[in-house]
Amino acid sequence: MSSWEAPETLQNQSLTTRELEVLTCLAQNMSNRQIAEHLIIAESTVKWYVRQLFNKLDVNKRRDAVTRAKTLGLLQTDGQVTPFRHNLPYAMTPFWGREAELSALDQLVVAPDVRIITVVAQGGMGKTRLAMEVARRQIEQRTPFPDGVFFVALAPLEAPEDIAGAIVAALDIPLHEAAHKFDNETQQLIDYLSDKRMLLVLDNFEHLLDGRTLLTQIVTRAGNVKLLVTSRQRLLLSGEQLFFLHGLEMPDTTEISVTKYAAAQLFVSASKRLLPDFKLHDGDAEQLLRICRLVDGMPLGIELAAAWAGMMSLANIAEEIERNLHILNAEYHDMPERHRSMQATLEISWNRLNAEQQVGFQNLTVFRDGMTRAAASEVAGVTLPLLVTLVHKSWLSYDRERDRYTVHELQRQFGAVKLQAEIGREKMVRQQHSIYFCNYLNKREKNWFGENQKEAAFDIRREIENIRQAWRWAAAEGDSDLLAQGLNSLCYFYQRESRNTDGQNACQIARAVLEKNEKDGREPSPQELVLLSRILSWQSGFTDNVKRKEMLLAQSQATLDRVSASTTDTRPEQAVIYREQAQTAYLNDYEEGVRLAQHTLKLYRNLGDRWGESETLKLIGSSYNYLGQYVQSAEFLRQALKLKRQLNDTNGSAKVLHNLANVVRHQGAFEEAEALHRESLELFGKLDNRRQQRRCLASYSYTLLFSGKFSEAMEIAKQGIELDRQLGLYPDPWMLNPFSLIAIHLGHYDEAKRTANECLQLSRSRGELMNHSWALWYLGSVALVEGDLIGARRFLLQSVAVLAELKHVYHSILKAVLSYITRVQGDMRLSRHYLAAALHAAIEAGSVSPVMYCLPAAALHAVDMGDVERAIELYSMAQRFGLVANSRWFSDVACDELSGLMASLPTETINAPRARGRELELWSTAEQLLLEMGDTQGALQA
Repeated sequence: MSSWEAPETLQNQSLTTRELEVLTCLAQNMSNRQIAEHLIIAESTVKWYVRQLFNKLDVNKRRDAVTRAKTLGLLQTDGQVTPFRHNLPYAMTPFWGREAELSALDQLVVAPDVRIITVVAQGGMGKTRLAMEVARRQIEQRTPFPDGVFFVALAPLEAPEDIAGAIVAALDIPLHEAAHKFDNETQQLIDYLSDKRMLLVLDNFEHLLDGRTLLTQIVTRAGNVKLLVTSRQRLLLSGEQLFFLHGLEMPDTTEISVTKYAAAQLFVSASKRLLPDFKLHDGDAEQLLRICRLVDGMPLGIELAAAWAGMMSLANIAEEIERNLHILNAEYHDMPERHRSMQATLEISWNRLNAEQQVGFQNLTVFRDGMTRAAASEVAGVTLPLLVTLVHKSWLSYDRERDRYTVHELQRQFGAVKLQAEIGREKMVRQQHSIYFCNYLNKREKNWFGENQKEAAFDIRREIENIRQAWRWAAAEGDSDLLAQGLNSLCYFYQRESRNTDGQNACQIARAVLEKNEKDGREPSPQELVLLSRILSWQSGFTDNVKRKEMLLAQSQATLDRVSASTTDTRPEQAVIYREQAQTAYLNDYEEGVRLAQHTLKLYRNLGDRWGESETLKLIGSSYNYLGQYVQSAEFLRQALKLKRQLNDTNGSAKVLHNLANVVRHQGAFEEAEALHRESLELFGKLDNRRQQRRCLASYSYTLLFSGKFSEAMEIAKQGIELDRQLGLYPDPWMLNPFSLIAIHLGHYDEAKRTANECLQLSRSRGELMNHSWALWYLGSVALVEGDLIGARRFLLQSVAVLAELKHVYHSILKAVLSYITRVQGDMRLSRHYLAAALHAAIEAGSVSPVMYCLPAAALHAVDMGDVERAIELYSMAQRFGLVANSRWFSDVACDELSGLMASLPTETINAPRARGRELELWSTAEQLLLEMGDTQGALQA
């Protein structure tokens, strides 16, 4: 049994490997300090292990612990073991994170077919510390290096021929004199290593690359020696195993606890060394994440930033880093001079680049979030060989998964400052960058109208940071031609992604330039006026505020009116204005929306713009849907769907399917509606269009709701809201409203009321009348079951006024609810009037949902009139619909009363009317009920 294996005879519990190592050291009369140095652990940790040994061995003294261990067979009787040889320096600070890197390097270090491992990264990334931690773990785990683990610091060396001497000194081995077998230091070193099983850590090799031959000799002639090398550039040896090191792990958002991540932990730890009571205050988590991102998780950058924690706020530290690198410096005298400032660290590597490499890298700093090989060549004039060289020298990284080259942010800042000193060249490169990416947008514009929409979105999403940079440059230079090239494609992208704020900002940047030119006295050209009109139209589409939409579209029209029709064909821009005006009216005035859309349709057909025609057909169909004219709605939507499919417009087809599903739901074809929703969701999924998926999920939840599938509806609604959260769009009243109505029918009234109040505030601030009226409807429905009849009636009347003005068919549902309220209040005549009005609107529209709301109310009125059999018929008919049969809300406002009535009657009394009710036809029954209500004129006025 080896000296570190625990015997089964130990009375309490087995000793760990570390405890056995400490016990062996105690047997050799080592002090706590000596044990700490030998095992590379803290002295306080040694004391903790000694206490553990005392407890397990049931002793109080070191000598007794050794004696007891020998008795139990835990130690050889002489208590001696061969110490594990190493020279690793003791770490002055904790090691944070890098679990994945440590695990990967652990495997490489013991892999028999890997001989040289090069950890490659720019200065300050933590190569040395990581290599030391890997070496320390080999010592702890007693991995296959019985002859030791040795650290060789190469940074102080000036010439490659000094490497062998540095290794010899680290190993502390004697050398032969020249008269003996070997006549030089290198040969003697290799001979010494030839039969050794050893790990050598060669730190900071980048300035000694001409000494690579020695490494080849070692691994060739000393087969069991492993080399772990750290370098700012790869060694370019055939047997070299590369290991590229990047920044410490950071979260994507502050919704996750920032301090669980290594980058933040390092910052806090470094700050506490300066300020023992340092802690994060409110709002600091976001700023800490910002700092870590600015330095891309580089450990040295984090340490240098933390040095300022006692002198300024985290927000100010972040702002200073954004300005320049000068803040990233510290005066720690035990820190190598090359690491006392980020500027100094980077200058060392910079001076190892030749003139061509320096110019190439400077040019590449105009890119954001990396670049493709093609872009690097066309914009910066950097060839593939030069890209490869910069990767080898750790000035670039190659992301194989994304097939692009990336620059560490601190290196980019460093190079950008040097480029700024070359004013003429900087302007030329930035102009090329702007031309390249505005043209990049323009090439993809046609893809938004056909089958390549997903590819277009992917391409632009991948380059969006470069595009934004190019857009700002074109605007700053007043280059309206470049802005015109990129406008439509960029805005289609932002529209598809529902990135309204980004869309508004892009439009505002371009708009400000054109408007400034005119303010400065320069008469705009017709092309500039057309561009400005397009910008204003797009900007209207990116705002939620209806009044602002209307104002922007009025400005767009006024701008377009200034263009002479004789010189420029402005019909495409006019069609866009009409379409956006129709879309805006669609929010508050459906009839006006249809009228404007009809104008748009004619214009698009005259232009031969089939995509614009399909969009307008969809808009008209959607407007007719809300007007309750379902036959016309379905007709226009099916025309739109046919055209979308001919154009291979998958995204457009999915939108039309979504709208068509809503129409057939109103007509009571719930199964068909569900199938259409699923088809729409599948198409959006193929396009990875999650922003449209969320809207489809909201509508799908309504379909399930009116089918009476409340649990499924709630699950779908939650999926939509979760997508909103993921996309940063929460809260949105469009998505929250179905959640409220489902909660009502499930009987979760408090939850429904809370969400409806949230919707009310949001829609009121945005000027969205429909969403506002729905929130009032839900609040009124909850107030009814809570017994607040006055409040319920007030909410419902406000909602009815809005929906009636919009001519939205759902005002009929609200009147059915008002019928329940006024009946409880004892106003039977008004209750019947509301019920008749609801039936009249539902019949006129052919909408099933309002009729379902009316049936229990009609049954209650039959009870009040003493016609019990009619009440049973109508109630039995209502129970055929899942919306009524499965609803807690319907039970509370009507069904419990009706069920109680039936329970009080003899079976023979209820069987016949119940059977008739199960067979009644919906629309003939609704018309008959309207006749039974009498006062049709009152119904129309209610």
